[in-house]
Amino acid sequence: MHAGRSLHRWLPWPLSLIVAGGIACGAEEEVEPSWSLQTGRGAVWELSFDQEDAIIVGAGSSVSRVERDRGEQWTWPPSTTPEIGLLDVTTDRDGQVFIVGEVFGEVDLDGGAVSSAGSADVLLVVLSRDGEPRMARAFGGSRRESGRAVAVDGEGNAWIVGSFEGEVDFGTGPLSLDAAIGTFLLGISPSGEVLDADAIAGDTVPEDIAVDASGNVYAAGWLDVAFDSDRTAVDFGDGWHLDAGDDAFLVRRDAGGGTAWAVAIPSGESTIDASVELTPDGDVIGASMHRVTRFSPDGAERWTFEIAGCGRNLETCGNLSDIASDQMGGAFAVGFHVTDANSDEGGEAQMAVWKVDEDGECRWQWTGGGDQSARAVDTGAQGVAVTSGDDGQLRAFNP
Repeated sequence: MHAGRSLHRWLPWPLSLIVAGGIACGAEEEVEPSWSLQTGRGAVWELSFDQEDAIIVGAGSSVSRVERDRGEQWTWPPSTTPEIGLLDVTTDRDGQVFIVGEVFGEVDLDGGAVSSAGSADVLLVVLSRDGEPRMARAFGGSRRESGRAVAVDGEGNAWIVGSFEGEVDFGTGPLSLDAAIGTFLLGISPSGEVLDADAIAGDTVPEDIAVDASGNVYAAGWLDVAFDSDRTAVDFGDGWHLDAGDDAFLVRRDAGGGTAWAVAIPSGESTIDASVELTPDGDVIGASMHRVTRFSPDGAERWTFEIAGCGRNLETCGNLSDIASDQMGGAFAVGFHVTDANSDEGGEAQMAVWKVDEDGECRWQWTGGGDQSARAVDTGAQGVAVTSGDDGQLRAFNP
């Protein structure tokens, strides 16, 4: 879901021009989707299961509940609403739908009128499992703040990771960083009250978030020192620094506050995607555009599955967009795969799904579609993974 999993993921040039990885997968068996469902949309950027394995789909500026046997059940908002941008969606154990993004100006969202104090504020919307608005809130200050990913803990609190410029006060006191842009963490109660607000690090762009049963929060994103080319390290607080570069980051913030650890996930080139997932036994899986790495709860690396860069003159290549943990501690990863990468035409991109087992070994790979990318993946109660992509189609894969 999250995974990867954000509605804002985009590629500003043709896929055939951004080949960026080499792929090795030992499986020889032919893998096909167990079922597929056309949503009738364009690209589907985000999806999430609820407790009944209905699929909540995000596509640009709206979110829909889609069921395999009955199709689309509802869409929110019911009409085009240019004042909002939706960037992530997840569900809680009761099937409520949590949506984050940003709001520009003032708009009535049925769940309440919301408005931005600055050019844009963080938007949080909560819907019932039937798509009825239960809450709509905006959070922010006089500049631009954006909610980029959301996770829900066992108490029903929403944890949002997002971007802010310079400084912001979410109502708990001013947050500031020695950087033009940075990452914040925001905790919101079921009633819409701010529980916690903290600045994580400057020169970073967040992409994903997860929260464990103890309330520890894990955030993933990418290091972006383009705003300060003289910076050699990024400070995550409590003595944790990562070398400035083009890598993804993964940071754990303890429930009691403070940074427990921060690690870089190498990418090999400029990164614009990063994901985080938790395994059933408490480990953490993080991903950059070219690596999936499993970590212990204390941040020690257990294994890495790598997609090497096409700049190494490899015949096949690809990028990762999102990951989802399976029931055994492995992962499904999605993105795109390119064949004939060294040809004069640059090869053709296809949607791709990789199944990585609990030991970090690639078990199988599926590709399909032409000049397209898979965008999001999530797993349901039976361990089945559902993916979405540029063609608006949902595809299910057995583990």
